[in-house]
Amino acid sequence: SSGINAEWPLRPGSGNMYIFNTTYCTKTAINEPTITFTLSKQGDSYNILVHRGKSRTKEIIKWELKCGQINEFAFSPDTKHLAVVSQDGFLRVFDFTSEDLVSAMRSYFGGLLCVCWSPDGRYIVTGGEDDLVTVWSLHDHKITARGEGHKSWVTMVTFDPYNSKGITSNGRASEEENTELP
Repeated sequence: SSGINAEWPLRPGSGNMYIFNTTYCTKTAINEPTITFTLSKQGDSYNILVHRGKSRTKEIIKWELKCGQINEFAFSPDTKHLAVVSQDGFLRVFDFTSEDLVSAMRSYFGGLLCVCWSPDGRYIVTGGEDDLVTVWSLHDHKITARGEGHKSWVTMVTFDPYNSKGITSNGRASEEENTELP
């Protein structure tokens, strides 16, 4: 929304994500040995480090999660939150502006492989090596539903944008549900 052309590459097999302005930086810049990062924020399970270039537009931000491999991430529809799933079996939700960890959930067992936000940003769905689809309520900080019956790992999840409006935390349609297609 700021007009900056940014990119979020993952370093395969690591717990690192990088954000940088693609107009002024290149992907190879994050691999250069001369780049040093300064600690910007630290939490129990993550560090956020910054490399400042000669100007703010050349800044590279490194999100270092102490979780092993990051499998997927997704921004909330309003871009205020970042959901990250990893091989350690955790969903971690960050407030993107404050860089605070605001919510977390553990899979039944095994790694979480995929993540998606509901169109209204109230729920996050994950899938993973536990063969389950799990719906997490960001507001309530709890699991609201688990889908069983998959015969193998769940590697992709999504919400149906036409049928996921008005769902309440108990799984029933709310009174104000809009059933008309846009």
